[in-house]
Amino acid sequence: MSLVRIKMFNSRAEAEIAKSFLISKGIEAVIQADDLGGMRPDLALASGVYLKVSEEDAEIALEYLNGVTQSKRK
Repeated sequence: MSLVRIKMFNSRAEAEIAKSFLISKGIEAVIQADDLGGMRPDLALASGVYLKVSEEDAEIALEYLNGVTQSKRK
């Protein structure tokens, strides 16, 4: 399974909220950040915090995050 970045956040907290939302919709998501596991959030300011999902789920995940769709996942 290949993961793709779908959105960048300024903080891990924002990314965690988006990740939880996608998981509630049945989409597996992971966070990629260079912030020492959240212990040094200042490091993420330079590189960002990314939300990643599988290529197959990328389109629907972006629709959910952007509020485009209210439909249930297949």
